[in-house]
Amino acid sequence: MGIGIILAMFGASRLFIAIDKCLTIVYRLPERTFIRQNLLAFGMLFIFIILVIIMLAASSAPSALISIIPGGGGRFGAFIAGILSSLLVAFILFEVIYWVVPNKKMSFKVTWCGALVAAFTLEIFIILFPLYVRRFMGNYAGKLIIENIYKMNIFLYLKKKDKLVLLLFFFYSYIILLQY
Repeated sequence: MGIGIILAMFGASRLFIAIDKCLTIVYRLPERTFIRQNLLAFGMLFIFIILVIIMLAASSAPSALISIIPGGGGRFGAFIAGILSSLLVAFILFEVIYWVVPNKKMSFKVTWCGALVAAFTLEIFIILFPLYVRRFMGNYAGKLIIENIYKMNIFLYLKKKDKLVLLLFFFYSYIILLQY
């Protein structure tokens, strides 16, 4: 399990290396050395994990508080406060990315607009994604697609004789999917 966590963190840190390479091209900057690039990637990964947890907690807190807060106005205020606090944390996340990742000193005056647009876009995604899941993943066929993706991941790790059994399950699932 420890090796899996280390490999997952290594794979996740590649996001920030990709962002670094893109910003290096955009700003026409020299690339970092391998060691500095990976240290930056792991540091940003830890910041990213912490800020995303705070952001998701802030955006989902109003749902947990609805039963506690009396009256519609208080509930609406909690909903707006959750969105604004999530938006603030998302803005901080993108601002940190824009300040730290480029191999250049960046000022707030230059980066705030991009961070604000990215934060609003992320907040809209966070608000609309549950509606998308409810609308398009609520039926049996949508759940079947997710199940088949899961089965396909398992398929890659099975022995040859077990793969035949799983192929039969795929075929059965496909037949059911065609009925909907």
